[in-house]
This record gives sequence, structure tokens and C-alpha cells, in this order.
Amino acid sequence: SGLGYLYKTGEASTEWKEEGGFFFQTDGDNLAFLNEDTATSRYGSARIVHETVDSELIKKWIKLCEVHHVEKCTPKQGVIKTADNSIGVKVLRLIDTQDQCIVEAAPGDRYLALSYVWGPVMPLVRLQQDTMVELAQKGAFERLREKLPITIQNAIDMVQMIGERYLWVDSLCLIQDHNDDMLDGIAHMDLVYQCAVCTIIAAHGSDANAGLPGLNEGSRDADQEIVEVLPGVKMTKTRGVYNAMSGAHATRAWT
Repeated sequence: SGLGYLYKTGEASTEWKEEGGFFFQTDGDNLAFLNEDTATSRYGSARIVHETVDSELIKKWIKLCEVHHVEKCTPKQGVIKTADNSIGVKVLRLIDTQDQCIVEAAPGDRYLALSYVWGPVMPLVRLQQDTMVELAQKGAFERLREKLPITIQNAIDMVQMIGERYLWVDSLCLIQDHNDDMLDGIAHMDLVYQCAVCTIIAAHGSDANAGLPGLNEGSRDADQEIVEVLPGVKMTKTRGVYNAMSGAHATRAWT
């Protein structure tokens, strides 16, 4: 402690943070200490990025959020309109990743939400008035899997991977050809995302077939430069979150 501010220009700054230590930031990449336990270090820490997603790490992040953030991340009123809650959607539909079909949620049901872009890809499978019965049948999404956009396929797999059950996706949880249902859902889109356990953000790619890098082997480049600056002390370069989310997804409004 006591080193304080070290260096700064219009493009970069270097500081010593008591929580996390040395922190170097530029308009692009950041330089950080390699530390697998990033959950306990707020500043200047990075972890090794593996070829595939670590589901146990994701579960740990969610648990830490639920323990330490409590009500900060979830509105008290919930997402579904009830006798005790005048604000919310009339009906919340979710993908049941266990039974592979669309179900109506009950107040308090845990779910994840998917934030992605359609791009020019029009999903072959959407919730419409003439597909509601079919999509509500157990096993529907197993039978129709290859017709789902890759990003949605990956999101369903990810929900299962981390031990959760329900997923909200706009094209499959809002009746696309029913004006009242669409308007009700869009009007409460903030609550749909806020009340989710977490949101899967598909920031990669420009359409619904981009997928979620890291979910399957070979789907992301895990090449990471690591330098040992002192014996037992390693540093690596990390990409700023806002830079990583500067693609087509960032041009969307409520997604």
C-alpha cells in the first residue's frame, strides 16, 4: 500500500490497488496478474482461459452473486403479474431444458435469459399460435433441435451444464404472431432480464447461428499469452469487457 498512482497518459493508466495489486489499463487490452481465484480479487486479476467453458466456475460465480448481492440483482416484485404484484408479464413462458418443451412459469421459478441477435437468420422454429401445442409437448426441442439457431441450441446446453432448468428466449417464449402477447412481453423486457438468475450474452458473431464460443471443443481460440515476470508471478493480457461486446450485439436496444 502507499504506492498509489504510478503512471497515466491519455491512452493508458497504471495503478496499485490494495485489492488486487498492480493494474494496467488501456483503451484496448488490460494487463493483469494471473490468478485462478478471480472471484476474491476485484482488480487486476485474470484467469487462464481454457478451450472450453468451466461449468463449475460459472456455478461459483452465480453462487457468489446470490450470496453477496442478494436483492441488488433481483427486483423484489418478480417478473410475473399476480394479485400481490401489479407489475409484470401476464404469462412467462420458459424453455424447460429437462423436458425439452415450452412451459408456463410459476412465480419464483429460477431461469436464465438469452441475449443475442437474430441478424438475417429467421429462426425456423418460433413460438406462434399454430406451433404452441407442438412446442409444449415433452421432447419437442430434441425433435426440432437441428432447426433451432446454433446460439439457442448452445444456450439450452449451457443451462443444463450448470445445473439449472429453465431458459427464456424471445423467439420461443413470446408468441411471435400475437400482438397482445408481444406487446406485453416487450413492455416488461426489463423485468424479464432483471429477474433472471443470470443472462447469457451472445456477444460473439452477427447472427443467431454464431453460437457460444467455448461451449464445445474447437469453438473458441484460447490462445493466451502468459509471461512470468517474477518467480511464481505471472501476468497476462485481457480484453476489456466493453471492447469484447462492441460487435453487432451492442447495436441492439433491449437485447
